[in-house]
Amino acid sequence: MHLTRLLSILTLLIVSLTLPLFSELIDNDIRLGFSDLIPNEFQTILEQKHLASDIALNITQSGTIPMIEEFRSGNLDLCVLASPEGTLASLPEELEISKIPIAYQSAVVIVHPDNPINELTLDQLASIFGNDASTVKVRSWRDIGLASFTMSLINPYAVHQSESIASDLFRHLVLGSSSFKQSVSAERSHEIEKRVSQDKASIGVITSLPKMQNLKVLFLAKEDSAIGYGPNSDNIYFSDYPLRLPLYLVFKEANINRLYPLIKTILGEDISDFLHNNGFFPVPKMILDKYSAELEIISN
Repeated sequence: MHLTRLLSILTLLIVSLTLPLFSELIDNDIRLGFSDLIPNEFQTILEQKHLASDIALNITQSGTIPMIEEFRSGNLDLCVLASPEGTLASLPEELEISKIPIAYQSAVVIVHPDNPINELTLDQLASIFGNDASTVKVRSWRDIGLASFTMSLINPYAVHQSESIASDLFRHLVLGSSSFKQSVSAERSHEIEKRVSQDKASIGVITSLPKMQNLKVLFLAKEDSAIGYGPNSDNIYFSDYPLRLPLYLVFKEANINRLYPLIKTILGEDISDFLHNNGFFPVPKMILDKYSAELEIISN
């Protein structure tokens, strides 16, 4: 009887002593959420890079809104999320949040290589793709001054929503409150490239730079008096190319010591190359290296 009670007391004592240790281990876990716009292989790369660490890495994938709620609630330590510029300002200032852009999604406009046009303004794109009755309708390339090119009607294409967010991004930034006109065909990016390469009168909106060589990528200007810029990492990061959706790394500054090794990996070349290979435009390496170096100093 006494032996049984003694064993029970010892068991309770052991449990009471080890619970704080288990709690500390759980608290030390790094909880990362990443955007459902990023392929699942992102998680695999991070887990492989993190194998040597004695801190567990718990990774989940979700949309931006539920991820922000989880972060605000303290259920996530880091987020890699896509968010239109300015929308993360709603996070409480007292949390002392760092928001670092690591890459961008964009929308790239392509035409047939024989098309003499090199640059379009956002208003011209809205006239070609949008159904807003208040804008000047552009039905053929002659309507924007290319009288000697072709008399055929413009055939506009936009990447299908099931493949990419590029069409939604284009519609939001170019068309505003209006929608695509009925003549805009939704296709997969590779189909759009094929169609545009075969049709001199066509124009297409795709996710990233085209894989086919015989296509022309247009420069875009924010307005008539502005200079047009092409889609590359530098122009997108410095907002010269206007069609961009940032991918941010978000974390609380108070946790930088514990999080920095993982942050360094996310800002590193392997993740940058992975994002590039999956249709993103990474922030220029020089900028990412600068962020990483500054955070390393703070973490020490």
